[in-house]
Amino acid sequence: MSAYHDYNDHVSARVPKRRKVDLEFDTVESRSGHFLFHVDGKMICTIDKNYFEQRQRDFFEAISQPT
Repeated sequence: MSAYHDYNDHVSARVPKRRKVDLEFDTVESRSGHFLFHVDGKMICTIDKNYFEQRQRDFFEAISQPT
């Protein structure tokens, strides 16, 4: 075997999995195609609006803080 090549004889069989996160937040902001979620004044995550169904988008828009 060459010292410059790595030979593998295995194949990764990992199947992509969907995971669920229960997200607790104090406030949400609606900005340019994203929702920004905050806890204690700190942003904890941002999620693209298109990820949500329309009724979920409407809910987050209704409770979002003015920017």
